[in-house]
Amino acid sequence: MRANETFGARLSGGWGSNDYQQGSLTVYGLLSDEWDAMAYISRFDRDNFKDGNGHRTFGGEGEVTNGLVKLGWEPESGHRFEVSYDKYRDKGDYLPRPDMGVSFNRNRTGEMTLPVTYDRDTATINYEYTPSQTIELKALAYYNQLSLTRDETEFATHPFLADRKGVNVAEDTNIGIKLSVSQRIGDHQLAYGAHYENQDNDTQFAKPGVQILESADKIALYVEDKIALTSRFSVTPAVRYDSFDRRATSSSQRYDDVSLALGTEFVANDYLTLFANSRELHKAPPLNESFTTTALSESADKDLKAEHGRTDEIGVRFSNAAAQKDYLLTANLTVFRTELDDEIVVRSYKDGSGNWAYETTNRGDATYRGFEASTYWAWQQWTASASYSRTDVSYSEAYQLDQIFGRARHLGDTLALNADYALNSWDVLLGWNTQIQRSTTVPDSNLTKPGYTVHNVFAQWQPMAVDGFTLTAGVDNLFDSRYRSHASTSGERGAEILDYEPGRNIKLTASYQF
Repeated sequence: MRANETFGARLSGGWGSNDYQQGSLTVYGLLSDEWDAMAYISRFDRDNFKDGNGHRTFGGEGEVTNGLVKLGWEPESGHRFEVSYDKYRDKGDYLPRPDMGVSFNRNRTGEMTLPVTYDRDTATINYEYTPSQTIELKALAYYNQLSLTRDETEFATHPFLADRKGVNVAEDTNIGIKLSVSQRIGDHQLAYGAHYENQDNDTQFAKPGVQILESADKIALYVEDKIALTSRFSVTPAVRYDSFDRRATSSSQRYDDVSLALGTEFVANDYLTLFANSRELHKAPPLNESFTTTALSESADKDLKAEHGRTDEIGVRFSNAAAQKDYLLTANLTVFRTELDDEIVVRSYKDGSGNWAYETTNRGDATYRGFEASTYWAWQQWTASASYSRTDVSYSEAYQLDQIFGRARHLGDTLALNADYALNSWDVLLGWNTQIQRSTTVPDSNLTKPGYTVHNVFAQWQPMAVDGFTLTAGVDNLFDSRYRSHASTSGERGAEILDYEPGRNIKLTASYQF
């Protein structure tokens, strides 16, 4: 909203050549001195895009709609209540195996697509109480329901997953409460809270007429205390208790754990801050993934344990903001090491009858080492930033990479570059960004992920003569590179699994706020 106004709205529409359209409307305002409200609705329609070689994919055509309404109430100073409801709908003709690439799906089921609907409904109630500048209380209650329906009747003519012919439905419900308090007492900045969540998963397979019901209760309690030992040096000890009561078809067990953490921060001067942190990690075996074939024949290792581990990091932050120069320069560097013990996986094997079966079990240990570095610079009409990240992974001898499914999501080194220039006399902002991904070989395997470079450019016009209007034009993947994200599934299963990303996309977006 503009100054002295109580209501406002924003209308936006966009188009992309490769191949989508989108639009949204937001309205918001003050209903009275105590009440405020907001409503938002958007729609995104996409067709099957082309990759960098001009090959059109399939299994991506669909439409997404999203709506949100929010109502706030502040009966008096320091108190705020807020209720919201979010409705998300995704409907389309999608790949039978959306976790694997087009080549793999074409090899197994031709160019078959399946009608799929994905619905998500979330309702929340928030309360914030801030009686003074030294204490803040927040409470949140939420209800979240996810529903996925796939019409797999077409599998009647294909041997692939033929045991799932019909309409299959999965519905997951999560209900929870979160409480948190932040309180300053002298040189202590305390934070403590609790989180409870109930999870219910209901999967119904049309054939062989099986309904799988699983549930879990999760409880978390934590407390941390940032202690200012001097004006420049602070330590933050923390302790957390987690309980996960798992009731699944493969096993039912309760997992409890107490984990510790310690952080330190040293403000060397007005420009430089050093920090070091260490915390223990804990992850109980989750419920089985809904809607997968593994749910029909999954068991659990009788000695199944929770994952444990530890992550350590040291770093430095620099900023010249306090110097009040005519330019701004910031930089950050974090070096980390994470050790995971007894990682939980679903192992595939053939049973005595020659059929595929699945077992939730612990795999060996893994160690991740790496660093993240970034810098930001602003001067007159220029802004620029750069970031670089690297992670190296090593596995214990007991750690067996799943070669059959090729699920190796190891990322190579990533460099991101950004630069913007403001043509103030024309009310125009020009921008460019590049992502460079280095080629990498997955440890202990013969899987190699090729590197790639992708450039994007944009121009944004906000004319002073038309207050609230913005027009943005841009080109994603400017040089039409054909590349595959390192975060996607890798490997070979009779066909290439990795999926190609969209090629060049020319886009235009217009919005008006009034």
